Amino acid sequence: MLLSPDTVLPKASRNAVKAFIRKHPGFEALRISYGVESRDLTRRHWIEMANVLGIAQGVQDILDAAPSAPVVVFTFEDEGNATTETTETHIDGDTTVSVDTSKAPADIENEMEDVLSPVLPFVSEKIRGEIFDKLRPVVVASHKPAVEKIVTVEKTVTVEKTVDPVTGEVKTLAPHAKVIGSKTFNEVFGTSGKNGKKTVKIWNDSSAPSIDNNYVFNDQRMVETVPSFERNENVWLYGKAGTGKSVLGQEYAARTGRSFTRIGFTRSTETIDLIGQKEPVPAPGGGTRMVWTDGVFTQAIRRPGAVILLDELTIAPPGTNAYFQTTIDLRKATLPSGEVVPFAEGVVIVVADNTAGFGDETGVYAGTQSANAALVDRMARLVEIDYLPPHEEGLALHRHTGLRLEASILLAETAAKVRATQEQAGGEARPFSFRRLLAFVAAFNDGLSFERCWYLTVLSRLPTADRETVRQALKAHFDQKDFVALVEGKPLPSAAPSVDSVAATAAQKAAQDAFGSV
Repeated sequence: MLLSPDTVLPKASRNAVKAFIRKHPGFEALRISYGVESRDLTRRHWIEMANVLGIAQGVQDILDAAPSAPVVVFTFEDEGNATTETTETHIDGDTTVSVDTSKAPADIENEMEDVLSPVLPFVSEKIRGEIFDKLRPVVVASHKPAVEKIVTVEKTVTVEKTVDPVTGEVKTLAPHAKVIGSKTFNEVFGTSGKNGKKTVKIWNDSSAPSIDNNYVFNDQRMVETVPSFERNENVWLYGKAGTGKSVLGQEYAARTGRSFTRIGFTRSTETIDLIGQKEPVPAPGGGTRMVWTDGVFTQAIRRPGAVILLDELTIAPPGTNAYFQTTIDLRKATLPSGEVVPFAEGVVIVVADNTAGFGDETGVYAGTQSANAALVDRMARLVEIDYLPPHEEGLALHRHTGLRLEASILLAETAAKVRATQEQAGGEARPFSFRRLLAFVAAFNDGLSFERCWYLTVLSRLPTADRETVRQALKAHFDQKDFVALVEGKPLPSAAPSVDSVAATAAQKAAQDAFGSV
């Protein structure tokens, strides 16, 4: 058996428990591993030591033999795979119960020594005796038989249990999330139009990520992805770097109260990193034993409602891709220990990748490779995530930086035109992602010249062959004087509105129509 970390060590048996654990031959080595002196060990240290040293049953026997005391009892109700345990509280406000907590003189001395252990090394024997003489009557009085009124306390808690595949021991897990209601797209994501009345389930996972109130949801993106999420279907998001693929999954989890796990892949990511492995722990009587420890993916699929983001899956080795092909299709993971772990209720798998699974055709995303066609076929939807329309990207830039909305939209318009120019010239739009716009605004706020702002945040990231193309596009589509005027809230310098300023004004109006005043 294992003691719960919340196990109480009553005064009547505390010293006996400590003495019992100290006698174990592995005690001293374990204490040293904690890096604390014996007198500084906390209650949790003692409980953990009993579990690690394999003497939890002996400690429990000591606790069971201690004089009984009033107990606050909890009722554990059966829900899902929870178990039911019921105990009763003695609740009667009119009844008094005598509780005998008297202790032997030796126990009193041990308790005083335990309490005063931090200061005793620094006092003389004479002072120590005087302290004990003054403290002893107080301690004795605190342990005299008392008359207690027992108050009824009842609390319902859902618990889940799992079996350790190595030891066969039953472990109690923390309560997990469940669906607590539903809300509309408009309430959750702030989207409008015909999709605003679609509904999503709301969960109550306490580990859900924090909501980013600056995030701008695109209505088309949400209607193409969220319904599949709600049906627990696998979705593959693909598109250029910096278009918000990863953040979409995280914000969905945040707004719907789900846990979120992002797993980033590299060329060396192996399945053992994801599903777990056996690891050494101290064994009773010395030495070590091997115990199974869940990996990040196994931990995540055990949580109801979890959103699991597989980021850049096509970079992973073929063997890792093959593992997911079977796992997400069957919605269960088979561990080397023999345990079969089914996906918990509501688990959502989202792949975020720069490619649609058939490799990189641009030569920009080094290390990506074609995914197994069978893996891609397991995806209910492959959704392309492109850059936001300028009025939405400008709104997001405004929210994240505080830059005036008009100036933010002008930057977003410029980015859209430069991306188009770059793609027409056979280049790639990646250097002008939303992150680059954020970096440009920060550089501008630092007082750098426009030339240095563009160079440090955009141009320096381009191959030499593409750099001049983008430089000329910026010169053609970005009016520095208009931008400064919009930043300062002044009229545009041009006597007549420029094409760009008219477009910016129209985009601003579109943003306000879609999102209200900002």
